[in-house]
Amino acid sequence: MENLKTWAATLIVFSVIILLYRMLFPKGNIQKAGETVIALLMVFLMIRPVFALLSNENGKLDDFADYDFFTQSEDTQENKVLEDTIQNQLTSNGISVESVSVDASLDAENYLVIRSVEITAPDSEDEQAIYDCLQAAYQIPKEIISIRKE
Repeated sequence: MENLKTWAATLIVFSVIILLYRMLFPKGNIQKAGETVIALLMVFLMIRPVFALLSNENGKLDDFADYDFFTQSEDTQENKVLEDTIQNQLTSNGISVESVSVDASLDAENYLVIRSVEITAPDSEDEQAIYDCLQAAYQIPKEIISIRKE
């Protein structure tokens, strides 16, 4: 949904730029050439989301049947995958944890942004070892990791 809002805002801003261009430039060949360039840019901006839907990072077509057009992403599923991945990483490094909770979402450019990681660990676990493991494996900064001891 956020992508749709960003796309609509981009089109609105570009439309205002077109209006200003038409008001400021005098009639003639320069304005005609400029309007042609602007029209091509507008067409590109309008169809860019379609190309984003059609292609992924491998350049292959995505399956339209599985794509949900009305939601930005399945944040809860992504968070669950992140939680499992972090818990497996810690366990494989000999660090026992009881639970991992991640607050993350995709930004407007579809980059995953992790806001916080909450870890529940036994009292015997070294906090610095947890910080070092997550920093080395995923570059998660210490500032967004909170460790609760039980």
